[in-house]
Amino acid sequence: MAVRELEISEVRQVRRRGHLSRAMGRLVRKKLAVVSIATLLLLYAGGFTVNWLSPYGYSDLDFGAIRKPPSLETGAGVTGLWTESHLAGTDRAGRDVLTRVLWGVQNTAILTLVSMLSGGLFIGVSLGLRTGYFGKMVDTVIMRAGEVSASFPDIFLVIIIAATLGPR
Repeated sequence: MAVRELEISEVRQVRRRGHLSRAMGRLVRKKLAVVSIATLLLLYAGGFTVNWLSPYGYSDLDFGAIRKPPSLETGAGVTGLWTESHLAGTDRAGRDVLTRVLWGVQNTAILTLVSMLSGGLFIGVSLGLRTGYFGKMVDTVIMRAGEVSASFPDIFLVIIIAATLGPR
C-alpha cells in the first residue's frame, strides 16, 4: 500500500510540471545544445543590428586593406571604436568579411520569416480550409500531392524543375 501511494505521489509531481518545463529542463542539461543556441542567437542578433554594429557598408571597398588578416585595433579613428578593425579580416576587394556575413544573416532571417509566413500560413491554411470544407475527394487529392512532393529529396526536385524549364 505504501509503495502504491509513493508511486501516485511521484506521478502527481511529474504531472505538476508541464511538458514545456520538462523539455526545457532536459535542454538546459545539454551543454552543447545551449552553446549552439546561444551562438545562433548571437549571430541573428548581430544580423539584425548590423546597421548599428558595423562601421562598414556591405560593399564598401578599401584598397588599402586588401586581404588583411583578422585584427582588433581599438581607438583607431575618431568616428568609432572599431573603425580600423577587421574582426574577421578582409577579402580580395578589401571588404570587411564580418560585415558581409552579418548582412547575409540578416537577409537569410528575413527570407526565412517571409517564406514561413507566406508558405506555412497562406498555403497551409487555405489548403486546410478547402480540405475541411469539401471533404473526401479534395482531401485525397491534396494529401496525395503532399505525399508526392515529400517523397522526393530536395536535390532531385531541383533537378527535375531545372530539366523541365530547360536552358534560359
